Amino acid sequence: MAIYAAISIAFLVFVRSRTERPLYALLAVILIVLVPTWDMVLGAIVYFPSCLFFPKVAIYETMEADGIYYEGKHDYVWELEDHGRNEPVSERTVVGYIDGVFRRGYAYAESRVTKRGTHRDRRSIPPAFYRCVPLPRDPDRPAYQRTSCVVVDRPMSLCTVRETRLSLGTASISTKKIYNRSTGKLMAIYRQVCMRYVFPFFAWLGWHGLHSGGTCRPALGSDRRTSFGYTELEYHVLKPNK
Repeated sequence: MAIYAAISIAFLVFVRSRTERPLYALLAVILIVLVPTWDMVLGAIVYFPSCLFFPKVAIYETMEADGIYYEGKHDYVWELEDHGRNEPVSERTVVGYIDGVFRRGYAYAESRVTKRGTHRDRRSIPPAFYRCVPLPRDPDRPAYQRTSCVVVDRPMSLCTVRETRLSLGTASISTKKIYNRSTGKLMAIYRQVCMRYVFPFFAWLGWHGLHSGGTCRPALGSDRRTSFGYTELEYHVLKPNK
């Protein structure tokens, strides 16, 4: 920050040496402020008006289902190291955080995978459908939900859970829609507007350690059926078969 402050002062001195017009000095100050903080400014401009119009939660239809198929979520895959356990590749293949589905009692979970790798190391790959099923828990790792994930020709889930996200600066609009795959009918929708809180100094460069939380605005006035979070929508629409 000290270096940027010195550069900013030198830039202002340079501008003032070239012209005495106050407008140019004002524009120079605005530029100095916006270069490190434009993402926060844009995020605020987008977030607050969007909160009034975009959030929405609605469930039109529910269904019993054995599994869930995702598009736009759990769309990356990687392989765990074997560590001498001699486990097959399918049992070391991890698809997003799809193992959380099995805590809800579903028999399988599927996803359209388009990336390989973890976190910032992900790279694009040709789309492939993965199906995961739960495995018995390992006594040595009781908190870990073991799964077996393999590539399949096509999903067999009755419905699609599709997620999209539009990011503008530090603001984002996330939409989750659930469709009946046979009829194409929209069964439910959840749209929320979020804003990340970051230290306002070149956070748009993706520097680590600058993110400090955030807030999301769901739809106001939701009825009793929709008094849950964005990540919970599919579990209220697609009831696991018992």
